[in-house]
Amino acid sequence: NSNGGPYISKINTSNGMLSGIYRKRNCADNETLFSPETESYFGEVANVGFGVAVCAGHSVPTEFVAISNAGAAIVFHPSVPGLYGDRKTDDASLQSGFDWWRTSCIDIDTKRAKELGIYIAVCTQAGSTVDEGFLGWSVLFGSDGEIIAELPNWRQGNLIIEI
Repeated sequence: NSNGGPYISKINTSNGMLSGIYRKRNCADNETLFSPETESYFGEVANVGFGVAVCAGHSVPTEFVAISNAGAAIVFHPSVPGLYGDRKTDDASLQSGFDWWRTSCIDIDTKRAKELGIYIAVCTQAGSTVDEGFLGWSVLFGSDGEIIAELPNWRQGNLIIEI
């Protein structure tokens, strides 16, 4: 970024080709090194429109509205909750953090998916590093706000869904 700090980016590939670059719009308080993008991201694969809202974008309703208004049928929400000091290391603390994150996503995404008529796919980092413990959860909310499929806990896993 020639105008400031680097962007936090995700790439979209299709059939082995780069088809888009998402740059994070909503940087968290601890991401001051990075520059936010000013435009929403809209991508398309197999004639299905999608958007992306990374981490802090989850709590910004206008991000989802802009993506929906652009024609997206689904919003992908990759996230890394658990970065803010309260390291989770044992099953009890990981379960507590997982319960908080799952409830937060259900409270926000059920309503948002239903209001906008979009699917929302949440994919969260799971596991621990030397200094952080992550509250992994993967889930797909249907356009009616209902959970279509989810992983059962914070542990690493794969959730494969054909939409």
